[in-house]
Amino acid sequence: MLNPKTVEAFQVQIQGIPGSGNIGIHGGGHYSLGGDPGRDVFASPGDPAFSLLHGMIDRTWWMWQSLSPITRQFTSSAISGTNTLMNSPPSPDTKLTDFIDLGFSGGPKRQIKDVLSTVSGPFCYVYI
Repeated sequence: MLNPKTVEAFQVQIQGIPGSGNIGIHGGGHYSLGGDPGRDVFASPGDPAFSLLHGMIDRTWWMWQSLSPITRQFTSSAISGTNTLMNSPPSPDTKLTDFIDLGFSGGPKRQIKDVLSTVSGPFCYVYI
């Protein structure tokens, strides 16, 4: 899981390829957990194991970033894709200075560059 050299290749491994049947590790967890496995991905957050899935996804991301921290956290090579899910509707490529806005549940808007590291910005944790 740590072999991909680019963020694009890492994302394919974790997220899969939309429309191809390859749902990736993240999607596989959503389809395996919850009250209706394989059908209702939105039920999965109700499963206690869901937080373990997302914790491990975050840990894997952290380990991958740690293999090349400057490139994978602080340069434009740290991100990939557009500002909308599956580029629908079409949108510009994401930049480190773009904001993440999770609405009422996400606290203040933050620039992507400020949340890519677990030890700087609003975060302060490492995995052991």
